[in-house]
Amino acid sequence: MADVLVIDDDAVSREVMTATLETAGHRVREAENGANGIALARKYQPAVVVTDLMMPEKEGVEVIMELRQKEPHIAILAVSGVAGNDLYLHVARELGADAVLRKPFEFDALIAVSELLNQVRQTHETDSCTGNHHRHGKSANEVQSKILAVMHDLDPRPLTNTEMASRLEGFAPAEQVAINMRAMAVDGRLKLVGEGAETKCYRLPQDEFAA
Repeated sequence: MADVLVIDDDAVSREVMTATLETAGHRVREAENGANGIALARKYQPAVVVTDLMMPEKEGVEVIMELRQKEPHIAILAVSGVAGNDLYLHVARELGADAVLRKPFEFDALIAVSELLNQVRQTHETDSCTGNHHRHGKSANEVQSKILAVMHDLDPRPLTNTEMASRLEGFAPAEQVAINMRAMAVDGRLKLVGEGAETKCYRLPQDEFAA
């Protein structure tokens, strides 16, 4: 059983997702827009946030970015029903969503993904209680500052997110390093220069090395 927050401006979608998750035994709260969703997430600290992407007040991508910075332990599932366009879901993953689902989806898929994300949360909590604080991670701002510091200490050669994770071992988990490097590539502080099946390669923008 998990505490889940569902954020969706469409009342029908919100109610259907809530009913589905409650049937699976989860405790569910609802928010009708991104701004209210952020407030509820910070107040109640759910294990999982399920957020739509196209909403008033705050869009889903803003919700994801803010949660990743201020509540990095919360698992995030992004859902979107924009017909024929996966760009929004791709951006959601780039900005830190742990998983995505395209509407309409089978209810079993929603339950399976939410349970998977709750396992991620439980792993973080268990490691924190046993003293493995590096598994729980730091805030997004701390992780990003450390990544930039490492990049500045090197020559401007590309560095993979796997290499960066090994350099930050003991400070932040590999998946959080990858999320933050993707986020900094989206906002321009890092440049994506290569991509493989399992890892991506980044460098600082060239003007960072100007005399």
